[in-house]
Amino acid sequence: MYSHSHIGGLLARLEAMGTVLAAKQARRGATAERLLAAAIHVIDSVNLEGTTVPRIAAAAGVAPTSIYRRYADNDALLRAAFLHALASSNQNSRQMTVARLLKKDLQSTETRLITSLFKPYRRHPLLMRGLAS
Repeated sequence: MYSHSHIGGLLARLEAMGTVLAAKQARRGATAERLLAAAIHVIDSVNLEGTTVPRIAAAAGVAPTSIYRRYADNDALLRAAFLHALASSNQNSRQMTVARLLKKDLQSTETRLITSLFKPYRRHPLLMRGLAS
């Protein structure tokens, strides 16, 4: 039979393990976010053809092996970056659309909505061109 102090010690260790695991997951998520942001930045800077794993790793401040642990190859990382950029754009569009639709007249609403739809294309022209190819 276990004493209360023994059980308390086990619970404390389990809680500490949960805290460590949560910290590792947060770091992993932050690294993945950095990799995707770096991939988008590199595409915007040098074009799709000049985007390499070593160049993305340098921009993200990680070793190339960190990328290969998460993505099979450069194409897999670029697909993830495209999806990330689109998801981010969609989320921003959703949030901004509600605010924009509450304008006083249809023309103001239309102008603001069209402007917001084209914003990602202006922000990341090479990335968006890569989606078309």
